[in-house]
Amino acid sequence: MFILLHIEVEDLSNFFSKLDIKLKRGKNAILLVWKFWHSLIILKCRLTACSYLFFHDCTYLISYKYMKNHKITEVLRQKVKQLLRHEELTEINLLRWLKSYNFDVDLCAGVIEEYVKNRNCLGLNDDKFYEDFYNQPEIKHYYNVFKQSRLEYDWINALDNGLVFVEMCPKSASTTAQLIRTGQFLFAFFAWSEYMLRMILQRERETSQRSYAVCIFDMDDAGIWQFANPNGPINRLFESRVKLATAYYEELLSKVVIMNPPRMLGLLFSIISWLLPRRIIGRFHFVNNAEEASKYISIDAIPIELGGKKVFDVSGSSNGSIIPGKLPNMNVLQNGGIWEKYNINNVQYENVFVHSKQSFTRELCVEKNKRLLLYEFHASRAFRIKLTNEKGDYLLPYLYMNTTVLSEEGEVKIKLEDGRINLEIRNESILFAMKLRIAYKFIE
Repeated sequence: MFILLHIEVEDLSNFFSKLDIKLKRGKNAILLVWKFWHSLIILKCRLTACSYLFFHDCTYLISYKYMKNHKITEVLRQKVKQLLRHEELTEINLLRWLKSYNFDVDLCAGVIEEYVKNRNCLGLNDDKFYEDFYNQPEIKHYYNVFKQSRLEYDWINALDNGLVFVEMCPKSASTTAQLIRTGQFLFAFFAWSEYMLRMILQRERETSQRSYAVCIFDMDDAGIWQFANPNGPINRLFESRVKLATAYYEELLSKVVIMNPPRMLGLLFSIISWLLPRRIIGRFHFVNNAEEASKYISIDAIPIELGGKKVFDVSGSSNGSIIPGKLPNMNVLQNGGIWEKYNINNVQYENVFVHSKQSFTRELCVEKNKRLLLYEFHASRAFRIKLTNEKGDYLLPYLYMNTTVLSEEGEVKIKLEDGRINLEIRNESILFAMKLRIAYKFIE
């Protein structure tokens, strides 16, 4: 049985792009290839001069997959519609979550609930925060340490409708790890990712096409040896970032194009393989020049400094990245700064060993007239910290983290109605015990 359809090829391409179908053109045929769950289905469709396409009976599988995805996203939408903002409930965005978690709706809904609690805890659900994004103190500090471009809504990769940005390696890994704490770094990256997500959702509304984040990673003048130690401070910092990105934003990133790579590609690939999950390594591409990069990013979206045509009106450098400020030695952070801030001496620390996949726990009672909880801790392994009130609200973000050369420290505003506060620090290592040094104190 044959089915006769009359459809413009361009329209067909747009339709199939939404269904993750790749078109391969031939002289007199179009080869349709797409993944149908765990099977690979291939249809060869003859294209006549008058743009008629002839399909076999299995054409119904296209609509079946579309309806199946639509049904699954609708189930997820009903589960999370009270959690996500209205603009985040689009079919495209919900499919991002589902793809990240193998279409497990219940798992996906649980992760989204955790994601929203973390976002609310950090104040990243407030629209006003993004109105003056680059003047927020935490974001300014991040850009003083790392070399990265600002997000621009009209900086678009014409090949996939993605928003392009440039990032560069820090020149001194050891110094960088002394300028920013893991918590500060993750807050800035979380906020940046939310800002990017808002732009992408806006782009999708305006173009009716899926959009992505597209990274140009410029390794010009990067010292690769400083990243050679997997357990070095800078790699532990980036590992925390990768865990956050893959938990909440894995399907937002379409590709990373690495330009000006070092000669020791084997070492670089080993570092990338250690930091990244295997399932996304295929999105990383090494290129030597703009011509090679143009296979992945349109030439007009590649900065002029890198051989493309993109010119910036206002920027720190011609590749689009902002040049970090020159931070004097006094800006190098020290451990215990939170106690100095409040003139607290003779701090009592606990030193404990936490076995693999076990937790350090404490129940803290909020005392009358005490409005701040100060804390400082350093852990020798990757961990997750959970600080919750009696309602289960997060008072600190519940994220995968590492402490580097700097301890994690800060203050949390406390309300009397928070009641008993539960503290849990979980060792994420499956093999090794974790050394934990911690102090905390309520003050007025």
